[in-house]
Amino acid sequence: FRVMDRAAEAAKAEKNALKAQKSGFFKSPDWDSSAVQFEQASALYVALKQPEDAKRCFQAAADAHSKAGNYFFVAKNLESLSKIYVDQKNSLKASAMLENAAQAYLEDGKPDKQADMYTKAAKLLLPDDSDRATSLLERACEVYREESKWYLARDTFQLLATTYIQQEKWREAVATIRSHFPGFIAMEQKHNMHRAYAEIVIIHLAAGDLPAAQNAYSEGCGRTECEFGVSDEAVACAALLRAYEANDPEEVESSAKSITFTFLTSSVARLVRQIKVLGKVMAAQPLQATGDTDEVACDAQENPLVPTADITELDEDNLC
Repeated sequence: FRVMDRAAEAAKAEKNALKAQKSGFFKSPDWDSSAVQFEQASALYVALKQPEDAKRCFQAAADAHSKAGNYFFVAKNLESLSKIYVDQKNSLKASAMLENAAQAYLEDGKPDKQADMYTKAAKLLLPDDSDRATSLLERACEVYREESKWYLARDTFQLLATTYIQQEKWREAVATIRSHFPGFIAMEQKHNMHRAYAEIVIIHLAAGDLPAAQNAYSEGCGRTECEFGVSDEAVACAALLRAYEANDPEEVESSAKSITFTFLTSSVARLVRQIKVLGKVMAAQPLQATGDTDEVACDAQENPLVPTADITELDEDNLC
């Protein structure tokens, strides 16, 4: 009887929601009331395990809230709709609902929530549609940068860099890591700057570009504000660079096993163990060491780089 009562209650709520949308000579549509009734019907249909009816009402509630200008609740209903699609293993539709929710949060003046929706939508698409996921993550990172919401951005930047690494898009991976530099500096996170430079060195070596790796290492040492040169990451990178330049497979393998590298992003921690000399396991176009980083990279005149030719002479007690 309880199930029948709920079913009747859900049907009544949906009927009332549609009735509230009607207009007449002396009556305008009551979109707020309609949205609330649709939400009640949605909750009941979820409890009754009637997903198709719940989806219909969540969408109708979102539409009614949109007509009323309640964009926060538009987004919330679209998030609920997305969860049902996830349960139905329809990642494409679930992701699309979160994209729509992102737009609603933007209309509501919540760019941080907008970026969060883009990130969640991208996760639903990985690994099957990495191109679309990458596009969404790029948009999320752009929002975080524009709004300076660095304290919320780390996971999204890491996921984007990881996606690029999996696609062997080395330039894009490095650019993504560099684009997070302003956040690390703003939050005075020297340890994350150390890890970022180590990751850039490793990515360059994975791409087979020793000069670019040496330049990145020297650039980090030249940035006195982040103290990369005296960090554990610099010690580990110096050893790896020496081994790579010496073309010593055993030493490269040994250096790659440094415990310091295990604290990097998981994708980079795996990548470093794939670095080989005399028969690389990775086929990729080398990155070009152009020196063009971005606005956050240190200026050559303000932060002169340590000459890359001296990398073989570095020891663990005198890195820069």
